Amino acid sequence: MYIFAVFEGILEQICQEVATNKLNLKVSDLSSKGGDLVRYKSYLEKVCNIDFSGDIKSSFDKIREQKIVRNKIVHHNGKIKSNGNIKIVQGMKVNYYRIDIYDKTYFDYLIESMEVFFEKLLLEIDKMALR
Repeated sequence: MYIFAVFEGILEQICQEVATNKLNLKVSDLSSKGGDLVRYKSYLEKVCNIDFSGDIKSSFDKIREQKIVRNKIVHHNGKIKSNGNIKIVQGMKVNYYRIDIYDKTYFDYLIESMEVFFEKLLLEIDKMALR
């Protein structure tokens, strides 16, 4: 789903901007078994000392959970072996081990989670800049 490409692109730009202004270590210098999303989070947490607790953690977790859904849809045609690691939210359902997005409320949920995440992240970056 394109929405994740946009989200990860913006997150990568933020990491690059922070690196340009303050640090010698770049996101690309880190490796992650959890994919780009986890690598960006690790970079912001460990290198930039961004506090990933409270609202920022909650919104990031929602996005990460739905990234699993996205990967199942894109890489496995929505088929799953079980729905144990699938967080079902409004606008989606699992029928016969297949994920179905049936309503725009699913995308509203994603966009709201991403907006909250970026709002909280930028506040944390502002705090970091003042240190």
